[in-house]
Amino acid sequence: MQNALDVAASTSAAIQRRIYLFGRERCLPADEIDHAVKGVADRTLAEGGPLMKFVIAHDISLDWLIRGDLRALKRMRRPSATW
Repeated sequence: MQNALDVAASTSAAIQRRIYLFGRERCLPADEIDHAVKGVADRTLAEGGPLMKFVIAHDISLDWLIRGDLRALKRMRRPSATW
């Protein structure tokens, strides 16, 4: 049985916030972030869908993205510094 915090963490709004935060942190183009956020609305994780393309392209943990699991966030690779 899920508790209220688990349910709140997996709402579309929460997932969209995590995508925006991730995109801002990685300095991704706004149109790429917006495209992924629009993929959240249909809630499909089909391989060819915009959300899965974003997840695969940026090696994002689905546990973090969908459930807000901070341990999964810690396991995600950080990009190399380019400066």
